[in-house]
Amino acid sequence: MGDCLKERGETSYWFELFAESGIVSEGRLEGLKKEVHELIAIFVAIIKKTKLNQNKT
Repeated sequence: MGDCLKERGETSYWFELFAESGIVSEGRLEGLKKEVHELIAIFVAIIKKTKLNQNKT
C-alpha cells in the first residue's frame, strides 16, 4: 500500500505538469484529481487498519 501512495504522488506530479504545460486544461483534470484524493483516503485507511490489526496479534 505504501507503494500505491508513492505512485499517487507521481500521478499528481504529472497532472500538474500537464496543466502547467497546457496539454490538458485544469478543468479536465479536476475529476481525476478528486479521484486521486479519494484513492489516497482509501489507501491510508487500509494501511491504518492493517497496522492496527497487526498490533492486536
